[in-house]
Amino acid sequence: MKSLSLLQFPRRHPQALTIISRALASIIGGYLIASLACALLAVSLPMSRIDSTVCAMMLSFLIYALVVIRVFCIKRSLRAWQELLLLAAALFGVLKLLGA
Repeated sequence: MKSLSLLQFPRRHPQALTIISRALASIIGGYLIASLACALLAVSLPMSRIDSTVCAMMLSFLIYALVVIRVFCIKRSLRAWQELLLLAAALFGVLKLLGA
């Protein structure tokens, strides 16, 4: 019985690293985008404070799911990371402009 070391894993399964990268991008990036979008929506929705917060929290689940789908639809995993970081930077910038 041969032992499979971690150094041999990428050579034997080259697509596994791509899938791991996409999974990490969807988990980490999805959370980052959903939380930034939730904060932005909670600040900018024209409702009472509690209503806008609850509405933003409910929409954050939809945003998270859409980000996960988007990450796995892109052909290259590097492009997925780039899009996530660009969108996160844009959301963070708008949030800072609004003074939150």
